Amino acid sequence: MTFLNSLTIRRKFTDALAWAYSTNGMYLVKYLRHCLETSSADIFDNSNLLWKGSCPPKVKIFALQLRRGRIMVRDVLHQFGMVQGLPMNCLLCNNSSETIDHLFMHCHWAWKVWILCMNLW
Repeated sequence: MTFLNSLTIRRKFTDALAWAYSTNGMYLVKYLRHCLETSSADIFDNSNLLWKGSCPPKVKIFALQLRRGRIMVRDVLHQFGMVQGLPMNCLLCNNSSETIDHLFMHCHWAWKVWILCMNLW
């Protein structure tokens, strides 16, 4: 208790949220994309960021399934032998195979949806 009484609150400073994965603390979609694309900055390995965040539990579970490669895209379904003989192309862009990496990181149509979602948030 003595320690708490010895603390002084500086009133001229304000609290602010800062995005830890950018140099200036600001969140931009391009910073998130960079984090997700680089192997050295794996935000899902930090359990505090994922599990102690304020997002709904279903979003946390989805992020965990995404991280573990358990989202049922055509590539995964093909590996389990569930879509034999069907085209593997992405249904959104038809330019590449529908893999988790493509669908959530590289498909230009999916990125348009992500940007719309982020603007709503």
